[in-house]
Amino acid sequence: MPPEIHSALNLALDIRIPSDYITDENQRLRAYRRIAATHGPDERERIAKELEDRYGPIPDAVRNLLEYAALKSDAEKLGIERIDRRHGVLLIKFHQQTRVDPAKLMNLVSRTHGAQFTPAGVLQVPLDGLAAPGAVLSFVKQRLGDLRV
Repeated sequence: MPPEIHSALNLALDIRIPSDYITDENQRLRAYRRIAATHGPDERERIAKELEDRYGPIPDAVRNLLEYAALKSDAEKLGIERIDRRHGVLLIKFHQQTRVDPAKLMNLVSRTHGAQFTPAGVLQVPLDGLAAPGAVLSFVKQRLGDLRV
């Protein structure tokens, strides 16, 4: 059985639930906990619907938080230890027992300008100037999709 991996995502993004969306701090903290504990798209969609029913249309910041939770879950399923964003580069550190297909990894490296895979097991992918939270999250989602078995 593969090891249980808890991925860390350090994307240097401001993804908070706006205090004017959920004004009560305890309710906001409860929403954070529920979003962080989600494990699948159906569960995230259910939480999104509940938030919308209770607090109104979901702002982009909350959508980004839901996407962040999805990425964390995807990274754990793939066997990725951490994803960092530093100086315009995405750094993806794989666990020794990652479930990523090596051929897909090498294909991603070969067709992505500036990408490289280091001997330390880190995939480096340039972010091509992306900085907006939604754009960065979408970029990470695409790269993880490229690696999925």
